[in-house]
Amino acid sequence: MKHPVIYLALMIHVMMMVSCHKEHLDPNPPNPPSPILGDTTIVDSVYSLKNQTWVIDAYKIQEFGTITTVNDTLNFISNTQYLYNNQQSTYSFYPIMSSYNLTLNGTFLGNISGSIYDYNLTNGTITGIKFNDITLGGSGQYYYIWMHKIP
Repeated sequence: MKHPVIYLALMIHVMMMVSCHKEHLDPNPPNPPSPILGDTTIVDSVYSLKNQTWVIDAYKIQEFGTITTVNDTLNFISNTQYLYNNQQSTYSFYPIMSSYNLTLNGTFLGNISGSIYDYNLTNGTITGIKFNDITLGGSGQYYYIWMHKIP
């Protein structure tokens, strides 16, 4: 009786080996690239000065200077060029944190840079905002600027 059990076990084992076959698996293809998600609150809502006209109404040198009135016109003709009293110059305007940086090159005060806010842009007024002199070899002074947008 021992032999039939051994034969049966051997036969089952042989049948299992004969019935098995190697399955070929294709490797998983890489995932397709997906776009990089960014901060759409600033990127999609970037404000542009192009085709806008602003007037510098006044400025003050440092903290204790007197406010001097002027009437200087800024026509922003592209995203990098503007006319300062009809003299062409360059500027940069880009978002930083919760504000925008505006750098005006070639003004009567030199190259100046300051932060302006959404409120200033939507209401068309800049009231005594600090701009730093960034002229190479400049004095390092800062100015307070008053401007308004011409509709």
